[in-house]
Amino acid sequence: MPQARPHLRTLAPFALLALAGCKFGWTDTGEDEDNPVKTHSHDFAATSLVLSANGDLAIMSTSAGVVAFDTSSGQASASTPAGDFVEPKVEDWIGDKVAIIERSVDGGVFLWEPGVPGYELREDEDAGANASSAIGFSGGLAWIGRRAENCRIFRDGLDLATIEPCGRVRELDVVRADGTLFLGYDDELGTESVQRIDPDGSQATLDVPMDHISWDNVRQVLYTASADSTLVEAVTAEGGPVFSVELDDPIVDLVALEQRGLLAVLTVAGADAYVHIIDQYTGAEVKVLDAASATSFMAASADSSTLALVQAERMVILEVDWAALLAPSETQE
Repeated sequence: MPQARPHLRTLAPFALLALAGCKFGWTDTGEDEDNPVKTHSHDFAATSLVLSANGDLAIMSTSAGVVAFDTSSGQASASTPAGDFVEPKVEDWIGDKVAIIERSVDGGVFLWEPGVPGYELREDEDAGANASSAIGFSGGLAWIGRRAENCRIFRDGLDLATIEPCGRVRELDVVRADGTLFLGYDDELGTESVQRIDPDGSQATLDVPMDHISWDNVRQVLYTASADSTLVEAVTAEGGPVFSVELDDPIVDLVALEQRGLLAVLTVAGADAYVHIIDQYTGAEVKVLDAASATSFMAASADSSTLALVQAERMVILEVDWAALLAPSETQE
């Protein structure tokens, strides 16, 4: 069973950063119990970000490395040592660690537990493939490494799978229970699709948009959209249609809020930006939240309680009471 063999690499002790969240331009509702959406704005320049299961902790990549911080206060608790990474990208949680890929150099996947010195390094010792994407599932780590014209797909406990030759993997999501992967895939020959890699390594092509994808593990539905399109398509794992949603503005990002039965879709057009909340069962839009026009991507906590809207130089953390937000208005007939 070919798999990447892990190595433990220990570097200098972690650094503590005294970062403060600067709040301006957005209203921080703090502990206002009457508002179903509590907003915290932080002056951080993050290039990638993941939230903890309940949204109280965020791990972001910056030009200074990878930083863990409290989403309410903005206070940092730990960071990777200066100089360890030049262009890191935070990929996903793998248990109590986060997967980090260094985009400036070739190599594997670094697993870092915030506040603990050192990394567990996953490498492709057999072919030296260079990590391009990583994600967590119930079995551990799944990651894609590129070697020459081929992509090698590693999943803990499963056999090695390959795409030969390999184009460009733009997006990645996973069925947490068994490690099935969905790859937003461009073969660089004019064909763009979603590739499904099953646990046994077999592959299938889904004829759906591939720029933005998000798999809902509860309802077993895949949400997809093309970059700058206005259409969200929901399909089964086999590609069968479930529903579609047409929005007014181009889509920038989407994420399934599976614990709430909702889908969040970020759209931006000029000075207007919104997060559309879609009911996953009916495809109906149930709420629209305002966002800044410069918002480039979103992240959500596993319990769906928290959203992060990330801009070039700052971010907005939304703590959402969904029951209160979606409750019928007293004036609604």
